[in-house]
Amino acid sequence: MTYARMIWMAGGALALYGAVRAMPLVPCWGAFLLVAVVAWPIWRAHAEASIFVRRAVLEGVTHADSRVRRWFWSGRLSSILHGFAAFAWSAGLVAFAATLSIGHWVVVAADVALLAFAGASIERYLARDVRPGQEALVARRWPLLLGNVAFLAIAFMAVDFFWAGSVDTRGFAWHEVAERAYSKAFEAAACPTVGVVTGAVAAIDRLTWHAAQVLIPGLPNVAMRIAAWLMVLLQAGVLAYALTRLMLGMAIASERAIAGSVSARSPTRVFLFTMGGLGLVMLAAALMLRNFDSGAFASRARNVVAWANPCRPDAQAVAALEGSLDATLQRVRAEAHALADARSEAAAAEIFVNVEAGVDRYLDWYFTVIGEYQRLGAFAMGDFAGLVSRQLEQSLFGEGAAFGDRVEAVARVIDAEVEGKMTAVAGEMQARVREGLRAQPCRFERVDLSLLGNLQRDRLRAAAAASAG
Repeated sequence: MTYARMIWMAGGALALYGAVRAMPLVPCWGAFLLVAVVAWPIWRAHAEASIFVRRAVLEGVTHADSRVRRWFWSGRLSSILHGFAAFAWSAGLVAFAATLSIGHWVVVAADVALLAFAGASIERYLARDVRPGQEALVARRWPLLLGNVAFLAIAFMAVDFFWAGSVDTRGFAWHEVAERAYSKAFEAAACPTVGVVTGAVAAIDRLTWHAAQVLIPGLPNVAMRIAAWLMVLLQAGVLAYALTRLMLGMAIASERAIAGSVSARSPTRVFLFTMGGLGLVMLAAALMLRNFDSGAFASRARNVVAWANPCRPDAQAVAALEGSLDATLQRVRAEAHALADARSEAAAAEIFVNVEAGVDRYLDWYFTVIGEYQRLGAFAMGDFAGLVSRQLEQSLFGEGAAFGDRVEAVARVIDAEVEGKMTAVAGEMQARVREGLRAQPCRFERVDLSLLGNLQRDRLRAAAAASAG
């Protein structure tokens, strides 16, 4: 029984994993079917819990032949309502599961075995106090549900901290974090509706961790930090609840399959009719919204995200930081110009040290008979200017590299020195900004560190190169 239950729950986990991988690739009708498949075990778990409470109340307050008991005993109407709720939970589960890493899926695989064996142990323990045949139902209603939600939530948080990690988004604006996460998920989906849902969930996930990075370190005391981390844990708890309902629903299905209780009046037919009706409603909604202005929706969504931003950047602090960085930048650029000028003057003095003697050598050649004939020959060949230029450069600077090559070599040396200085300064400026972000990340939310990383390659290097030239 335990191993059969574990196999069924493993099948549910694999179905969820397959739905997550296939969701971005399928059209809208395929996405509906995938969500409906995942919703079935969730519906089984919700319906069982609801009927359990309903029948316990009816049995306690009504007579055995009561008409009220007969009307409400089957819970057919509530099963239909739970079908809609299960579909919503399934859609959220598939969307949130798309954000899971391989570490999270390892936790899900381990939870399948843990839940199967824990269920068997709890049922044996409850056998002393619960009517025969009701042990599994009671175990799923309280101990397994609550215990597994707590286990999964804590395990997911542990994976986030010690395995998967989280992207450092400090320095990015609140709306930028949301838009990047949303755009990445939306563009990967073939169905626009799937893109909207998965994008919204991805944005919520990223914003949660962004808030944890920029808000929690600045809270004044430990109690407030613990309360904030519990709020972050709440998101993992929602995902854990949906996953637990999925697993428990598969456990119910395994028991029904083993007991052979499937019949023509199987409650699954209620679920199928419910999904059919929901599909028709969604189809009608899609037809009505086929001319929906997605741009207006995106604009309103950005406004909502900006309104929900708990981080209000300090404009004065940002301006002060930018002024300090700009002053440092101007000072370093002036130093770079001075360094380049000094190196250029020293190199020029070295190159032109023998120029005066070279003038005499050029004149001696120019006023010789050989020089006259060389110029006449060059004039006849059309290379008069080239001969004079080469002879002048050779007389002034001697044998070896050409004058232009020597100047270019000096420029490269100067450029390398200035670039090294700029690289060191860029590192110091980065360290200053990062220290400010660690101390008060909310105040400097809009600082873009990537600009500092390109200092030596862009404006500063260009200024130094201009001096060297």
